[in-house]
Amino acid sequence: MEQPAKVITGWAGEMARPDAARIAEAIAEANRRRTEAYVIIERGDQHYLQTLRTIRGFVVEKREGSAARHLRAINRNLLPDEAGRSDLWAKLLEVGEKRGSMFLAEEVIPVFLAYFAGANDPPAVGWESMVV
Repeated sequence: MEQPAKVITGWAGEMARPDAARIAEAIAEANRRRTEAYVIIERGDQHYLQTLRTIRGFVVEKREGSAARHLRAINRNLLPDEAGRSDLWAKLLEVGEKRGSMFLAEEVIPVFLAYFAGANDPPAVGWESMVV
């Protein structure tokens, strides 16, 4: 039997009775904060999804059982299209951040809700290993 997911925020600790609406509000609150702006969904030992709001946007990571399976989310909306073009925001984010690794709060919410529900990731999200 799978244990229920725990949701933890940097400013309030563990969330009582997490549901989709409360998770979405937590991401929105993280977007408004300057400090402690992170949200984590834990599914068990070494199984979690986490996000942190930075000055440039949100980074999203997940771990699937061990450090060898620690992954960074890639925002496919920020990657160049087939002709090599990308939008202005993607170009601005190249400075100091891994290209394609930033998300807006509105893009993080569906990722978190899918993970919470045990559903597939939204199409705009890919994953790459953080192990070097």
